[in-house]
Amino acid sequence: MYNGFFYQGITPSLPDAIEKLPRLIIIDGFNIMHHFKTLDYRNSVLCDDSMCPIILIPLLLKWAQEGFSVRVVLRNMPDENKITHSYILHELERMGLLLYGLTDDIEADDLLMLKLAKKYGALIITRDQFRNHKGCEKVAEEYTVEYEQVRTNVTVEMLKKCLYYNSKVAIHDSKDRFYANQDDKDYELVKEAATKYPLCSPTIIHVLSLLQLYIYNSIRFMYNLGISKQVIFLQLNDKFPMEWGHFLQRYYDWQLIEDKKEKAKSRNEVIEEKREYIIDPEDCYLKDDE
Repeated sequence: MYNGFFYQGITPSLPDAIEKLPRLIIIDGFNIMHHFKTLDYRNSVLCDDSMCPIILIPLLLKWAQEGFSVRVVLRNMPDENKITHSYILHELERMGLLLYGLTDDIEADDLLMLKLAKKYGALIITRDQFRNHKGCEKVAEEYTVEYEQVRTNVTVEMLKKCLYYNSKVAIHDSKDRFYANQDDKDYELVKEAATKYPLCSPTIIHVLSLLQLYIYNSIRFMYNLGISKQVIFLQLNDKFPMEWGHFLQRYYDWQLIEDKKEKAKSRNEVIEEKREYIIDPEDCYLKDDE
């Protein structure tokens, strides 16, 4: 199921002169997963110090679809008792979207993020001000983008129609800050980052979309809303919820059959009517204006 070819990234072909370049975006994984630990609608009293990686999916999707190279930095792979929905991190790791510090030290992830910011002009999405890292104050001030957690008023009726999270990330910086202009002192560093950390391939973006579809239906299950209309690839005897790996395999199996039908159709053979697989943003994605 997982092979190097499937998760190949795209290395952009950059001309010598481009007016502005999208910066590498680095997400402070432990920081944001802790602040959004109730994104799966659990009671905050029951969460203790656990983290939830669900918030990473809409962020990765948004920036990847907008043409940014984006990675998540972690200190390490958290123990199972310290995180919910661990399948998300394992999938992101398989896709090459996770970066780890050189050691398991408590500050290793901070040091890696600051290094990437200094070396490649990368932006760090975090609420950490890195005050305990002497000598890095200038880098932290120049490349840190602070986010705000904003609660949303989600109802069950809203969840019937599409995916809404009970809180969202709000970033108040200008979008221009996410690009490097030719006259910026770090323009060449940002250009180098585009080669070192390639964009997500369409395949990776599609798997991220399937992850979000899986999360949406997991939330629907909690409220007895049934399976959403986009999930047309499960078998009749399948029961949901199921493990993420089984959900993904069912999609691959379905896609194989659909591909065979398409080939048969091109040969003018008699085939069953094809059912298109479409993930409709209006039905299962977090809307930009929400």
